Amino acid sequence: MKKRQAILSTVLAIVLASTMSITAKADVYRSELTNEPIDVSLQAQRPIAVMVDNEKTALAHYGVNKSDIVYEMMNSTANGRITRLMCVVKDWKNLTQFGSIRSARPTNFMVAAEYNAILVHDGGPFYINPYVAAPYTNNLSGGFARFSNGKRTEFTEYVTSNGYKNPKTGKSYAGLNARIARAGYSETYNQFYLGKHFQFSDAEFTLDALGGTTANQVLLPFPHNGSQLHYNATTRT
Repeated sequence: MKKRQAILSTVLAIVLASTMSITAKADVYRSELTNEPIDVSLQAQRPIAVMVDNEKTALAHYGVNKSDIVYEMMNSTANGRITRLMCVVKDWKNLTQFGSIRSARPTNFMVAAEYNAILVHDGGPFYINPYVAAPYTNNLSGGFARFSNGKRTEFTEYVTSNGYKNPKTGKSYAGLNARIARAGYSETYNQFYLGKHFQFSDAEFTLDALGGTTANQVLLPFPHNGSQLHYNATTRT
């Protein structure tokens, strides 16, 4: 009798485990940005693209690790080919401090549109105006939270999802969520969405068979920032 109970308990445990596994899988999907499993509630939500200052004075960055994709783009041919980051973020409703943020260039509007992303920045030169006015553009410019970090004003602006009150100045700022709603922008993909940006493989594979040169370190041509890419052999990234 005890043996029969043990068998039934084992069978029940397997059934429950299988059910839990199916339920878990039903709660996630493969992100169109990274192919990583993420919460299915995010599936229709369009991303934001945040312009982040990459000037040495702006360091350290905050929130960039929440990004799904990070572009490093040259902002100017002067000043040692200084760059800015454009961070594409799918899950943006709970950001506590992201940035600091700076101005955008035409390239940022064009690349953000490829993802149907809402571009978040602080201004830009006059020649971005045609891109701001483009029908496919949704953008939020300036007016984000100012943090008292002891730096010059241009290095103090950060995105927060919810409202923020600076404890030192007492000034309050509307959060990203409220500003998107106030602008009347759709939180979900709209008619300008071009579909998935990437085609991911369903199976793991390596490029070993193709030969080539091993590159464990890549030095990018941005002398001001000294940007580098390092290969992690453990994670193969």
